[in-house]
Amino acid sequence: MKSELHEKLFRFQFLLHKKHKRFMHGSFDPMYGQGRVLALLKMKDNVSSRELMYLLGMSPPSVSELLAKLEKAEFITREQSEQDRRVSLIKLTEKGKSYQQPQPSERQKLFDCLSEQEKECFNSILDKLIERLKETLEISDEQIAEKMSRHFHRFAHCRSKCKHGKDEEN
Repeated sequence: MKSELHEKLFRFQFLLHKKHKRFMHGSFDPMYGQGRVLALLKMKDNVSSRELMYLLGMSPPSVSELLAKLEKAEFITREQSEQDRRVSLIKLTEKGKSYQQPQPSERQKLFDCLSEQEKECFNSILDKLIERLKETLEISDEQIAEKMSRHFHRFAHCRSKCKHGKDEEN
């Protein structure tokens, strides 16, 4: 029975990953790569490459690669600043402005096949499995939260900086 559970869990994880990739096909996840750049530019357009590097917390080559891909796909343009010709400004094109991120509600449809009671039961089982893994790996909730938040922290920081920057401009 244990090997069957592992096999089913592995199969579920594989299918969940496939669903995520299919869900994201032709779109960009706002938490990663090109999606982060588009999400940031939607909040604050006309940003310098340097500012983008800072807000994304990425190295110059990484940002340059993302920008090249987005420029090739015609989501952005790069123009020299009129005030300082050494500065490159990143702007959304009409295609970039009209791009819509996938809605998180689509992800929730996975659980529509479960009754409320089944959802509660599944939730309880996941809690038990998480507790067992935490004990096995000797990791605390705080450590998990810290590691998980690293992925989201920069995006949230970027989001607040961009909103703050927009408020100052208006």
